[in-house]
Parts: sequence; C-alpha cells; structure tokens
Amino acid sequence: MSERLAAAEEALIDGGPYALRRASWLTRIALEKVIDKLLAAKGFGSSKIIGDNYKAKLQCLTGFYADNLDIPAKVSFAWEQLSTACHQHAYQLSPTLGEVKHNIELVRELEAIVEAQIT
Repeated sequence: MSERLAAAEEALIDGGPYALRRASWLTRIALEKVIDKLLAAKGFGSSKIIGDNYKAKLQCLTGFYADNLDIPAKVSFAWEQLSTACHQHAYQLSPTLGEVKHNIELVRELEAIVEAQIT
C-alpha cells in the first residue's frame, strides 16, 4: 500500500473538519501515481509529452488498454469521484465516509493491478 493511501486512512481516523477532503486529496495523488505507472508499463513516458494533464493521460490509458477496458474504466471512475470530492462546490454535499473509503479501496485495487503489470 502506498504511503499516500496510508495517510488518507490515517486522516479518516484522526477526523477533524476537513478529514474527508484531506483523505480525498491524498487518494487522488496516489491515483495520479497509478496513472503514471500504468502508462509507463505500456512504454509511454507521458511527462515529456503531455505533462501533468491527467485528463489527457486518461484518454491515453483508454487507447493503451483497449484490450482490457476495465482498467481505464476503473481509473476514470476513481478520477471523477475524487475530483468531485476534492473540488467541492458550495451547493454540493460533501462525500460521505463510506464514499471516501470506497475510493481508497478502489485506488488500492488499481495499485495492485499496477504491481501485476510491472512483475
């Protein structure tokens, strides 16, 4: 498990007024690392070509993993959930504890997929 996911879980335990948002940000950072590693596993050094544009990277994932669309679908779902949680508008409800825990588990699952791709 990545340090960021461990820190996200710790933020949930510690609580506080911004614990859910802090955990969501840490989880999204872990997801960004997963995306970079998935692209690197396919030989795509994205940082030189598209920089830190993760929406573009998500599109690249769909192309590189066309043989297994489950991977880019899970990554895109996690990205949308975490983006909504991290960039909450005043008229939106905060994510629930259950939603944040689900997102952490989803990114943990994606990290396991990355490890399987590398080995």
